[in-house]
Parts: sequence; structure tokens; C-alpha cells
Amino acid sequence: MLLQVVWLFVVARTLGAEGYGMVAAVSGLALAIGGFAAFGLGLKLYQDVARDGALLNQRMAAVSWALSRGLPVLALAFVLLSWSFPAELEIGWILALGFVEIAMPPVATQAGFAFAASGRMALAAAAGVAAPLARVLAALAFVAAGEPFGIRGFVLLHALALIALLAPVWPITCAVLSVKRTQARPSRREMGEGLGFAALWASSLGSTSLDKWAAVSAGGAKLGGEYAAGQRIGAVFALPIESLAMVVTPRLFRLSGGQPLAPGKMTLLFLAAVAYAGAAALIFFLTNEWIVGILGPEFSIISEYAPLLACWVAFFCVRVFSANLLLALERKQQRVAIEIMYTVALVALLAVLVPSSGLGAGFAAMALVEMLSALLMVAVVSKAVIGRRRERQSH
Repeated sequence: MLLQVVWLFVVARTLGAEGYGMVAAVSGLALAIGGFAAFGLGLKLYQDVARDGALLNQRMAAVSWALSRGLPVLALAFVLLSWSFPAELEIGWILALGFVEIAMPPVATQAGFAFAASGRMALAAAAGVAAPLARVLAALAFVAAGEPFGIRGFVLLHALALIALLAPVWPITCAVLSVKRTQARPSRREMGEGLGFAALWASSLGSTSLDKWAAVSAGGAKLGGEYAAGQRIGAVFALPIESLAMVVTPRLFRLSGGQPLAPGKMTLLFLAAVAYAGAAALIFFLTNEWIVGILGPEFSIISEYAPLLACWVAFFCVRVFSANLLLALERKQQRVAIEIMYTVALVALLAVLVPSSGLGAGFAAMALVEMLSALLMVAVVSKAVIGRRRERQSH
């Protein structure tokens, strides 16, 4: 959490609203595309190894195979989509930033899945912070060097830091988990299941990243920077919920693999998440002016929309946790469908409303779509839990 906060403040203050908007838009598109990096086999590893540790070698080999085939294809997809950025963004640094964000962070993500599924939660957390740490070190180096070459210098240092810190992560993971080298090309059935997970992961990433690209495309780099900063400040308050979901999901996978989930325990977890969501929204509302002040005067307009953003924070926390419950309840298709609807609706609303109504309309659209998506996920989770309870009673 601290690393993401530091990166946001350093980059926003250094590059300003316009520069930050450019970086957020390019990174957002690359992040969404990167969700398909391992064809979903990393999440399949997460699920299967959490249930049966003997599958680790086979699943790790499948992930390695998928990464070597998937990353070049995704890089090509980014090149084809780079035309969508405003003309004032130079294509050279767009491609450099996009390529490194597509190639490096997904590798650390797969390593985190492997560690978490194996019960190495501290190492899973370390893999998860590798990319944020690299970004922070690059940003601090950029400031310490006197901001050389403007945004080009920032992108260069950013790329070098990600490569230096993340390239060794996968070999280290294999060594720590004592993974034996095997040739395990996934079967068609495994690829099909993996692509389902990929759709799930990419839809999740897209729902929190493609809106920055849409905001910049609709309102320009400065408005996009203000929008991205407001959204990411709010998202910081949801990081504890994401950490809780990372901890409990392997246990839920184990429970769902062969015996009914305990509805009472899931209800308590959900109520705890709702309580935290309310507290996070209140804390954000009370502290937003101070936080925005740290970013600098270019971002002061964000505080005018604090009530909208506080509502968004609450529903975002609920949606994030509900999404993980849906995964454990084997409601993967419903989760993907809701997140795709969320992303499409938000991008469409930003494209229609922002050019004429500005930043406030963008935040209003974000809060509205978040609320509807969270409520829909809660309804699906409730129906699934009630169904499980009836199954337990019938037995």
C-alpha cells in the first residue's frame, strides 16, 4: 500500500496533471492487455495447487510455456491499439512504456499466484510489491537526477527499473519452490479453462485501468490526470480489502474443492468487508483535502467531488471482495460478465459525458457504475450462498 501511495504522490507532483494523465492512460491500457499474459494458467495454478500441491511442477511448466507464447502476441496488440491515444503523446515513449508494463508485471503476478497457492503468503506479498517497488525507485531516481529529458527520461528509468527487479522473479520462484523442469504443454481442456480465468483476470484489471485510457481519450491528458489521481487515491483505501481477499481465497478454493462452503463463515467475511468499506469511505471523505494537497495545486479540483469519490470507495471495496467470493463459489462466468458490463458502461459514459460536462461527470459516472456493479455482485453472491445453505440442510 505504502509503495503505491508514494508512487502516486511522486509522479503526480513531478509530472503534473497532464504528464500523470499520459502515464496513467498508457499504463492502464497495457495493464488490461497484460491480463492475458499467461492465458489464465496462473490463476488455474492458483486454484489447482491450493487444492493439491503435487500439481505444482506441472502447472508451473504450463505457465512458463504460456508466458513465452503470450507476451509477444500482447505486445503486437498494444501496437495496434496505440493509435487510440491523443496526437500529443509521442508514439516512441508510448510503446516503450506499454511494452515493459505488458512484459514485466505479469511475470511477478504469476509468481505471486504460485507462492500464495503453496501457502507462502509472505513471499506472495513480496512478489506482489516487486512491480510497485520498481516504479517507486524509478520515480525517485527521476526526481533525484533533476528530471532529465522530461517524460522520456521518466519512461527510460521506469523501464530499466522494472526489468532489473522483475526479470529475476520467475527463476527465483522456481528455485524457492523447488520446481522441477518438465515439458508440460497444456491440453486443450486446460487451455480452455485457463482462458476462462484469463477473461476473469483481464476483466478485473480492465475494470480498474481502462477508464484512465478512456478519460484521456475523451477529455485530454490534463483531465485524464485529474480523473486518474482521484480514482487512485480512493483505490488506496481498498488495498486492505484486496489483501484480505488474497489471504482467504486459497482457503476458499480448498473448501470449494470437494465439500460445501460454510455459508456462516462467508457471511461473516462479507460483513467485515462491508464494515471496512463504510469506514474507508468516511476516512477518505475526512482526509481528502489533505491528501489532494500533497499532490499539488494542479489537482485541487478533485476535492470538489469528495462525496462522489467517497461513495465510489465504499462500493469499490464491496465489489472487490464480492468478486473474490464469486470466484471461490465457482461463479466465474457471472463475475466476468459483470466486470465486462462495468468496463463497457464506464468507458461509454466517459466517452459521452466527459467532452461536454467535464471531470464531475466522469466521477459521477464512475460512482454510478460502481454502485450498480457492486449491488449486482452482492445479489449473485447472496443467491449462491443461500443455495449452498440449502444443500447443507438437505444433507
